[in-house]
Amino acid sequence: MRTFVVVAQRGAQDVWVLECPALGAVSQVQDLDRATEEMREPISYLSSLDQSASGSRCAKSPQPA
Repeated sequence: MRTFVVVAQRGAQDVWVLECPALGAVSQVQDLDRATEEMREPISYLSSLDQSASGSRCAKSPQPA
């Protein structure tokens, strides 16, 4: 299991802005107690993309003659 840091900053109109800098995930919540729940899905999704991209290989396209 990987662990990610989430930074919470007070935004406009009493909203908490949540960011996971390692993945670029951003969200917002009214109540800071919901931060973990709110960030779970975007972190899971983006970290799976990160893992599949690092494990993939790209083949060169054939060049036209």
